[in-house]
Amino acid sequence: MDTFSALNECIPSLLGFTVLLCDGPDRCVLHTCESKKARRVVMSIMAGEVYAFANAFGAAYILQHDLERV
Repeated sequence: MDTFSALNECIPSLLGFTVLLCDGPDRCVLHTCESKKARRVVMSIMAGEVYAFANAFGAAYILQHDLERV
């Protein structure tokens, strides 16, 4: 096993986000919370943040669409 594979086994790339629905500064409810291992190995913090943001944006877009239909 090479060093890169050993590093990937020990330190997985994790992505996560939370979605809160708020109608005021003191009134919020947790809607979605997700944390999962990334499908791709990321070698920089910025790349991991971009992947997490893209995943969170997709979830927020779907939530917005559903709320507009209601």
